[in-house]
Amino acid sequence: MKTATRIVFWWVLSVFVGADASAELLTGRNGMTLYTFAKDSAGNSACSWYCIRLWPPAAADEREGPGFGAITREGGARQLTYEGRPLYYFIGDHGPGDANGDGIDQVWRVVTLPETGIAAHDTEAAALRCLGRR
Repeated sequence: MKTATRIVFWWVLSVFVGADASAELLTGRNGMTLYTFAKDSAGNSACSWYCIRLWPPAAADEREGPGFGAITREGGARQLTYEGRPLYYFIGDHGPGDANGDGIDQVWRVVTLPETGIAAHDTEAAALRCLGRR
């Protein structure tokens, strides 16, 4: 799988090109892929105990912007959300560009740019304008 990465604001947008498809995935500041869990309800995480050992919650300060927010987990930790859905990392991803958790148990999904409604070229141009490079 080939990967092209653009750093945009506080998050990283990466383009993953496979043999039969390409998709732009939303990743955390560290470049790691973000996932949603189908068993979560809006504003509430169903992933706890052993689950969070495999699927660590994305910290609330990982991302800012329209559609993004946070929930307070049991114990007080704040977790990043998109449209009320909690976001997670997967311990089976070992580096930026990995998306090994997509489809696991038919409940874990990557967050793709069409789902977020973010246009890669728009966010990249905005980031460059903020940095004074365009």
